[in-house]
Amino acid sequence: MTDIILPSKEDKEQIDNLVSSLFTQAKEKDAAEYIASVKYFFDMISLHLKSPNDELGETINQVFELTQSTITGNFSFKLFSYLYVQIFESENWLDLSFNLLSIINGQCCNRKPFKKIITSENKLNARMEIERILKKTISNDDQIEQIRVNINRVSNPYTVVQEKINKIAQLSRQVNFESLGKLLKKLYVNDYRNDFIHSNYVIYKGFFNLVKAQKNISLEALMNITSLTAYLFIVIAGKANDEIEKIQTNGSLEYKGKCGSITVSFLSDGTLEQKSAMLCENI
Repeated sequence: MTDIILPSKEDKEQIDNLVSSLFTQAKEKDAAEYIASVKYFFDMISLHLKSPNDELGETINQVFELTQSTITGNFSFKLFSYLYVQIFESENWLDLSFNLLSIINGQCCNRKPFKKIITSENKLNARMEIERILKKTISNDDQIEQIRVNINRVSNPYTVVQEKINKIAQLSRQVNFESLGKLLKKLYVNDYRNDFIHSNYVIYKGFFNLVKAQKNISLEALMNITSLTAYLFIVIAGKANDEIEKIQTNGSLEYKGKCGSITVSFLSDGTLEQKSAMLCENI
């Protein structure tokens, strides 16, 4: 049986302080860029409409409720693993984290801050082209198969998340916010995510045995990182939502920055209206 592991009080306090400092520093550096990043995170037209982040937050709460009541044994771990994949499949919170770090670094935010990362489709096209050339130049089938295996390894589309986290970690070091990068690197285990989503695993005697990666990780360790990952997402989403609620409470707020200002108003029909006087191209 796999016991549910919830974040400790100490872990929660560390994440709370980390996220609070991230949002505060970004807002103090450039409030206009800050609110633009928050609005990108929700990416919604009306506050009456649920955002994808709301759905993920509900899923997190539902999984935690189920695994603490009716669901037991290895199935509770599988639900946690599903949740882990869902969180890292959601790009918005990683985008927001990178944008806030960029603002602290004196840069403009961007709706798609990781757009320069090679996409899965581009990697697939490159892999197919390499294989076509190999078949023309190498006649030994065994050699071709080994090269194909190596190509698959380096062009694995699931490494895109890893690349994003690497970029966040790199930027966090530049702005003396290294704790965020370290935390994300600790929480993201690419082999775990990859083998679970492709059902290449066996659960045996308290360990998650990864078939492709040919290694095992204790269920306790994976439950712990999933709980921390879920809590980190909830805190980030909560801080962003707090800013939207401030606008709703005040009716309208102006956010000033180095490139101009953004005024966001909450209208009677529940929609957000934005009036900007921005010079940066990315807003």
